[in-house]
Amino acid sequence: MILRNIFLSLAILTSPFLQSCTVGYYKIRDEIVSNKTPNFKECDIKYSVSLGDGYKSYQKETLEEIRKNHIILSKEVFDEYGCNSKLVENKSDSNFLIEIQKPPFLGASGLDYLNVFLFGLIPTTETREYQIYNFYNLKSNAKHTYHIDYKNYNHLIFLPFFWTAIFTVDEGKVFKKSLRNFIENS
Repeated sequence: MILRNIFLSLAILTSPFLQSCTVGYYKIRDEIVSNKTPNFKECDIKYSVSLGDGYKSYQKETLEEIRKNHIILSKEVFDEYGCNSKLVENKSDSNFLIEIQKPPFLGASGLDYLNVFLFGLIPTTETREYQIYNFYNLKSNAKHTYHIDYKNYNHLIFLPFFWTAIFTVDEGKVFKKSLRNFIENS
């Protein structure tokens, strides 16, 4: 009876420190690498933002929120370059198209199951394609596609570091970085 109480007390006291933890970050594939100096003498942009078929299972309010966030982020980037930008709802009226695609989520991977079955004792890492950004500059006939990967590390640790996700997982930063890279190289 005493041994059981000691074991139970020990389990309760150590459980807050033995938390499963996932730390992740976004990574951009297909960045344009160029030594070209950007030239923004004429920067009058009429842009449209659209969401692809991968979002069709989302609720209407969520879709509107996602699109609204990308519109705000796009405007911030265009303002950074001193561009006169205007959102247009009709794609045919725009000279700069932004399309955001969401690849289908195929469910849990083998590594996810391994992490569960081993109670997180063995660290696992996984990379999944998270989003695809397509940018089209119709004035210069430039287009480019950016693939965004989400890389995560899953493990059981003595001191949890789950709070680092606050600083490492920011979809807005990745979108802005992709858009800046395209503007500077188109």
